[in-house]
Amino acid sequence: MRLRMAARESWDHVGAAIESKLGQIVADKIYPEDAVKRDIGELKARLPHKDVNFNAAASAARSRIEAQWRREGRTHDTFGVIMGLVASVSQFERVR
Repeated sequence: MRLRMAARESWDHVGAAIESKLGQIVADKIYPEDAVKRDIGELKARLPHKDVNFNAAASAARSRIEAQWRREGRTHDTFGVIMGLVASVSQFERVR
């Protein structure tokens, strides 16, 4: 039981490290989900991505960091919507 808990904690640390790295990569990017696609691909190519535990840790880390970006309004489905509305209003004002 202790060994299983220690392994789970170790995978949690892997996930936290991935999440931290993704956050660092996109610190100044508007659409961070686009910016990390290449980095995630490189990470999967170098690490044991066929390992079920690694995949679970990486997926959970990406989900957590994307949720954070969404809360910050930096993703296509948040910031992109706002920018689209601004563009529409600007175009409407020019036509009027």
